Amino acid sequence: MIEGPRSKISTAEFLIVLQLFLINDIIGIVLICFALDDFFLLDVIRFPLSQLYLRIKGIKGLAMLVGNILETIPYVGALPNATIAWLVITWLDHHPKVEAAFGTVAKKSVIGKTPKTEGGSMDGSDGGEFAGAQTGMEEGMKM
Repeated sequence: MIEGPRSKISTAEFLIVLQLFLINDIIGIVLICFALDDFFLLDVIRFPLSQLYLRIKGIKGLAMLVGNILETIPYVGALPNATIAWLVITWLDHHPKVEAAFGTVAKKSVIGKTPKTEGGSMDGSDGGEFAGAQTGMEEGMKM
């Protein structure tokens, strides 16, 4: 895997975490094959650790959050959802142009049109009192 100029996840980190996720998935699949259940024990271990790791690295972990939530659903959790989410997050981290395109689409669908107020516009295009509001909202979306 080629590391981009701003990649936050190194190749070594990627491989180590991937191995941990694969071991977790193999244990879960073996348990399902024997008609056993782990009663969310595997999820309780992986879910907070993966989210914490991404927060420490400064990466938006929405895909990982979705993958972890899917892992908690009975029988759907037998699929390697968190591992696939990890692959997607790492791929997006190493391809910033694609990540920027996804971010642009997400901002347009979530934020929509900028509401106008009586004293001026929120984006500050008319020099009104809300000139910094839009940049604050965008920085809040980065968290």
